Amino acid sequence: MLPGVNDYLRRTPVPGGGAPPRHKIALKLFGRTWKKLTAAQKRQVRTAEGHSYLWNNRHGVHAVFSTTCQKTLRDGPSKRTVCGACLSLRSVKTFKNALRRPMPAPDDRKYVPYGFREKEIGDLYLSYLGLEDLVKPNLNDVGRMLGDFAHGVLSGLYKQQEVLLGAIKATVVTKQREAQDKSMRGMKYPTAFDNVCAILATISPRAYRLFRAHFGGRTLRSLRYVGS
Repeated sequence: MLPGVNDYLRRTPVPGGGAPPRHKIALKLFGRTWKKLTAAQKRQVRTAEGHSYLWNNRHGVHAVFSTTCQKTLRDGPSKRTVCGACLSLRSVKTFKNALRRPMPAPDDRKYVPYGFREKEIGDLYLSYLGLEDLVKPNLNDVGRMLGDFAHGVLSGLYKQQEVLLGAIKATVVTKQREAQDKSMRGMKYPTAFDNVCAILATISPRAYRLFRAHFGGRTLRSLRYVGS
């Protein structure tokens, strides 16, 4: 087995690779960018992508096969167990690049684009484990809760809840910056939220560190600098 194949298969759920990027396929088929395609057109692009794969990922057997795999093995002193087509993948630039990509940290896997998560396979696996009924209702409940909250914000129901709205805004912006590998330096926090953070940090720095880990906020050093 080629070095890196195991990590590659552990890192990606996609069934293959080596196809042109989806945005290029979209332009070729429809003359439009991926984001402007309809759901049906996106499915056509994904189908074309699958037909263009240079290799297939077989997670169940921990192996990668060329799409032109000869399915025959050469007997003899070399005892080769891989056909020539599969061996030739070693010289394919896109394949070598795929193997070189590092394994993301567990906390970073949530940033994998939804289009490459193979959601259908995940849903099927959950159903095998009997967890589908546990997960989907929870997601639906969260969706309804967020919808109710959004309606409340638009109607002015939370107009006086400046600290709450500030905390939510700080959390969203913090996660966005983390996803973009941006530091928190220069970030501006809502005034009401910032004031509560300063008060909490004064009362208990330890409690504030725990609060900040979940909701974001300035560092203790930054709070001291602003308050000086």
